Amino acid sequence: MEAEAEPEPEPEITYILNKNTKKFHKSSCRSAKQISPKNYGESYDTRDEVLARGYSPCGNCKP
Repeated sequence: MEAEAEPEPEPEITYILNKNTKKFHKSSCRSAKQISPKNYGESYDTRDEVLARGYSPCGNCKP
């Protein structure tokens, strides 16, 4: 009898995106909590991948 494989853990959200301003934030950033739902996005990408997509880092949390 084979043991069941454990399910893969969900990947953690790496950054919060503001689709309007093209800024990205740490999930703990106070600015990220103010993003309106229509502009809110989440990313599981690395910092370099987010930068390559045209986003710039937030000046408050400096991700």
